[in-house]
Amino acid sequence: MSRHAWSAQALWARLACALVAAVILGGCDPGSGTTSGGDAPPSASDSQASDDPAPDAGPTPAEAGPTSSELIAAAVASGELDEPTSLLHRVQAQFGDPALPDDLRGAPEPHDLGLFRQLRDTLEELPAEVAAQIQPFLLRPTDPASAFSVGGNAVASHRTVSAAYLGADTSSEDGRRCADGWTWEAAGSTPFRVWACKDQGAGPADTAIQTVSRIVQEHAPDMMLPAPAGLGEPIPDQPGADPAQRADTDIDIYILPTGWLAPARDCPLVGACTPKRIDSPLTGGITLQSRGYDFDGEFGPDPRPASGTSAYILLNASWLEDPTAAERDVVHELFHSLQYAHHANVADRWFDEASAVWSEIFYVPERSAAVHEEWLSDLQDSAVSLVAEVPGTQRYAAYLWPLFMHQERGAEWIFTTWTALESSGDEPGAVISAIDDVTSVSAIFSDFVVRMLNADLPGDPITPRFESLDPHFPDGSTPGMPTVVLEPGQFASVLGDDPIPGLGYRYLRVSLPGSEDEDVAVEITGDLARADGEQPSVAALVRTERADHRYHRQSVDLDRTSLCASGELLLAISNTSLDAADSTSGQLTVERAKEPRCDGLAGDVTISLTGDYHSPPDQIPVPDRAQAHLRGVLHVAVGKPVPGELSTSPDYHPNAGSRWTMVGEHEYEACVGPSADPCIGARTTTQELSADVEIDADSVGVGTGEDGGWTVTSSDYVRIDLTADGPVLRAEIPIERRTTVRRPDIPDETSTDTVMWSVSCPVEGRFWLGGPGDRFAMPGGTGGLPGRWTDDRSELTFDCKSTWQPRTYDSDVGETGQVTVLVSGTLRPADVSPGS
Repeated sequence: MSRHAWSAQALWARLACALVAAVILGGCDPGSGTTSGGDAPPSASDSQASDDPAPDAGPTPAEAGPTSSELIAAAVASGELDEPTSLLHRVQAQFGDPALPDDLRGAPEPHDLGLFRQLRDTLEELPAEVAAQIQPFLLRPTDPASAFSVGGNAVASHRTVSAAYLGADTSSEDGRRCADGWTWEAAGSTPFRVWACKDQGAGPADTAIQTVSRIVQEHAPDMMLPAPAGLGEPIPDQPGADPAQRADTDIDIYILPTGWLAPARDCPLVGACTPKRIDSPLTGGITLQSRGYDFDGEFGPDPRPASGTSAYILLNASWLEDPTAAERDVVHELFHSLQYAHHANVADRWFDEASAVWSEIFYVPERSAAVHEEWLSDLQDSAVSLVAEVPGTQRYAAYLWPLFMHQERGAEWIFTTWTALESSGDEPGAVISAIDDVTSVSAIFSDFVVRMLNADLPGDPITPRFESLDPHFPDGSTPGMPTVVLEPGQFASVLGDDPIPGLGYRYLRVSLPGSEDEDVAVEITGDLARADGEQPSVAALVRTERADHRYHRQSVDLDRTSLCASGELLLAISNTSLDAADSTSGQLTVERAKEPRCDGLAGDVTISLTGDYHSPPDQIPVPDRAQAHLRGVLHVAVGKPVPGELSTSPDYHPNAGSRWTMVGEHEYEACVGPSADPCIGARTTTQELSADVEIDADSVGVGTGEDGGWTVTSSDYVRIDLTADGPVLRAEIPIERRTTVRRPDIPDETSTDTVMWSVSCPVEGRFWLGGPGDRFAMPGGTGGLPGRWTDDRSELTFDCKSTWQPRTYDSDVGETGQVTVLVSGTLRPADVSPGS
């Protein structure tokens, strides 16, 4: 269904799940129908109790006044109501109990997420008369004392449970209560049993049971495969947990009559509005940890040891009318029952729901479009941490993280995470810790945030995409990100009043009017440090004027990053701290230059080397000595920046007709006897060094592809990469060597060849190669030659001076000599076109 076409009260209801737990927390299901044309969610069937109000009647919550929860809280604050009684009234309000006092009947509202956690901790401490009224809502529907039934149960051997069993009172003021008893059927060979109320007749009850049983039999076997292929089998139900099945260990699934999981909300004033039932995707079902009669026959928790527990499931009958909702609901709740077998009290409740929603996609892929439509934008637009434990839909919308885990390392990552939780306690952060043990969450979280941006952009800067895992994923559906508009010379500071929590994120669109067909310079700086001093990760998706306005991804260093963009750029800011409380502070500033400043660059870089070397005097078999000097000029001419070849590569200025010239000489002697002068040469190698080459598309294999972007097809090139650490000159330049080798009594040997040198600022190494010939070679370096912009970006300068003693041996055995390399130059903006 269209998420925007719901009635106001249905949207309001999405803020919370139907029930969080019954004393011990349970998982609620977000399954939604997919009615075409934007209709409201499925309502109750025509056979529902006649006094059950329609879900789409009456005013919106804003029109109807305070909710029951607000009225109860106000009564407690004023002293009119004590705390224990307020808990009872909150329970009554959750289920629409007629016993709720009239003055506390409020407007439609979400379910009270904190109520049942509070009951779990305080039920035994409440006054006996209050606990006795709350307890019926915490019992199995077939229990004689349950609030969900008028009567009780039959003996275990009977398939049908009588309403008059144990002499239960069959009168009821609440038409939702099951009066005619319950009927059940085992779900094939699976360890699940399905129950339904017979109030509407045996036929409708059997139909409902068959609907659920079919889904269970289709999916439960795959879901119960041992890890890492599945979650494994559930913990069997405690015999006697359901009084009607004292010897039964199957997991019970109860189909509750319409209205219990989506109760009516009355109005505080008679005639002021029409009561409504909240019937939303959050009311499809709930899985509760197994509670029942222990072996002493007393009400209490399942006595099974360790972190896992059994469970039972409550389903909303009205949702069974929609095939999509029914299948998603049942799979979702089955997944909860299997989760509880591993850890039932994990503090990180978000992963309970996130992975259960993911299971709907994994096991019912043909219905995944409904999942994405329901939850995707909630997470994209969320202002809280991915792992936040907050009321509302956040924990369901977080399904995208398990989907990301699935895409990164396979579904087994989700299954094995639950297995790992068996050995964890109930302290917060256990889930992220278990995930982090497999792959660093901090290292991949920024990739998740960029992928969640989900923008379909030329150049495919977001790779891979969720669509490649799930073809039903709504590719191109983006967050509702704010936009900053920057005219030339303007800047904007953002996020100052919007701290980003740990594992939180923000998106920002930067619009650059008037630059749609011209690259302009944008500078990004910021101080968004967390308490530990670390900055968040910032990724920019940059649109450029060249190459059909392709986008590329570039990392942003908040100390200062300059980039060239056309029209707009998108920023994804990620706080990679695993602690949700570790928020950023400070602000991010984006500034647009007054002038475009994204032209090509031109200028000269001078390269020189002088070197000499003497080996140890007692070297065997002969001592060596060498000397060299050269000087060359690399005339750099590079064009406007273009996107990198890969989505993660930085922009770069492509070669556009650079030229390299140089002269020099090298001499190497292998001496006879001690190395004292004069050296009696056993072998002398002399080399004339030279170069005079135009480095252009034709001569070195750098050309333009069909998309207009420059691609490097040879190692012989000149380019300037605009990395996050600043500009880096990368050049592979040739040095031609004309070599003459002289030996006593042997004719001279001459040859000519070429050696390539990667321009850098070397800090060590020899200036000759070992082996026959001992020919000249520039000392090696890595990483290119870093440059630095002047403050006004009018010049890009390079300045390298490096001096060291060359060595041949591992220890200091008397080698002498020195090598000095100078690489310096200045480039300035210029209108340079490739091939000019």
